[in-house]
Amino acid sequence: SGTLPAEVLELQQLTYLDVSKQAGAKFQGDLPSFENSPVLTYIDASENGFSGQLPANILPQVDLSAEITLNLAKNRFEGGVPSEWSKFQSLSVELGGNRLNS
Repeated sequence: SGTLPAEVLELQQLTYLDVSKQAGAKFQGDLPSFENSPVLTYIDASENGFSGQLPANILPQVDLSAEITLNLAKNRFEGGVPSEWSKFQSLSVELGGNRLNS
């Protein structure tokens, strides 16, 4: 258990990140915004222990017309879906199993 390694957050050519279903070693804490990953368009962080608010400024450098997939299901996120996420023209999101407002 723990947070995502800092080295992952510095990978500028990262396009696909799957840290789902971390059996016995779940990631915890806030989900980072991945501000240094301008080509990251797929994140599967489902079935972990991420918590807190969903990051409003997620993927700030990604091309807004890119197809973005975020699977953040079965964590412990609270609050609502940030309105800032509407900036993406093609966004697929899975958020079931969290503590989000409807």
